[in-house]
Amino acid sequence: MGVTSGPEVSPPPSRRDTAGRMTIGVDLRSVLPGGENGGAKVLVLTLLRGLVAEAPELRWRLFTAPWNHDELLEFEGPAVTCALEPDRPTGATPRASCGHGDRHGGDHGIDLMFYPFTTQHVAIPGAPVVAIAYDLLHRDLPQFIDSTERERRDRDWTALLERANVIACISEFTRSSISRHFPGVAGDRMVVVYPAVHKRPSDLTPASDWRPSRPYALYPANFWPHKNHARLLDGYVIYRATVGEAGVDLVLTGAMVEGQRRLRERVCELGLADVVHLPGYVNDRTMSAIWRAAHCVIYPSVYEGFGIPLVEAMEFEVPVAASSAGSLPEIGADAARYFDPDDPAGIALALEAIAHDQSLRRRLVSAGRERRNAFSFEAMTAGFLRCFETTLREGARAKPAGP
Repeated sequence: MGVTSGPEVSPPPSRRDTAGRMTIGVDLRSVLPGGENGGAKVLVLTLLRGLVAEAPELRWRLFTAPWNHDELLEFEGPAVTCALEPDRPTGATPRASCGHGDRHGGDHGIDLMFYPFTTQHVAIPGAPVVAIAYDLLHRDLPQFIDSTERERRDRDWTALLERANVIACISEFTRSSISRHFPGVAGDRMVVVYPAVHKRPSDLTPASDWRPSRPYALYPANFWPHKNHARLLDGYVIYRATVGEAGVDLVLTGAMVEGQRRLRERVCELGLADVVHLPGYVNDRTMSAIWRAAHCVIYPSVYEGFGIPLVEAMEFEVPVAASSAGSLPEIGADAARYFDPDDPAGIALALEAIAHDQSLRRRLVSAGRERRNAFSFEAMTAGFLRCFETTLREGARAKPAGP
């Protein structure tokens, strides 16, 4: 079960007495097409499926946008309705991190608002609030975010911290970052609920079975600067120079077309086009095939609020080498081999170890089988339902103190 910070919460009363009365509003206007949200989209949609299944006595109202409404209609059912909020021109797409200015008053019959993407597009006056906190990249490593985006994220965070009754942090690292940057946030407003990994398809078809013919190391990440692809390539050059033809290939999956284009140019400049593969954003079935055939995972990100691919590696029993930055040592614990993400030689050594040291590979896979139990779907769903129950029970309390 996810770690909880602050005082222990006493068991809430049964949710059965809320049947037919309690409605949870979920602001999903930040959901973007394809993989542009990174792991956050996968987490939120997986979580939502679990919440609806585990709390059938609750009703759910999903606030959608023109660019995601059709995709999210899959959730509609007896307890779930999708409410399209067409306040932007049809077809318009927001940035991955949007401003907090889309305010909607009026009575939606909402007993609690849930913000799974930090940004508040839909505000229900008087409704208590639960929100997910992913990371504070723009504060911890501002060099990776331009000034306009930093200001936008700060506005989002300030607005959220002013309203949130409970802040569900995806790691202890994130909780600590909030406490450091916003010391006015009371500790008992923050809990840590670890994400779970959604189940990849297992019924693979030949058309989905894309992968190189040689063994490969996998790095599944969007091509954002903090994901550190350039430094990984530098390390990979050193690795190939050391092991020669015995070296494993490198597969880099992810969205963000422009970032992928620049990286592909760099791969060609380095003469690595035959051994470094960039399939881009792939569907779930293809990604499952790529995971199942991976020889190892290399994860050189310089900043993570969680690091879902580490847990996926544990689920697929693939040995992983990870950066020692951010939350990754917390999440990987003893189930990963760590390295300094700023050191190409260190990346090369880690890749060589995880690709060729059979004893290390067996030990990491074994440790991963144990470690993955900390990130179960049941624990994640129960953790968020506990946040909702506590907030609904205490919803009449005074407005939370601001940041």
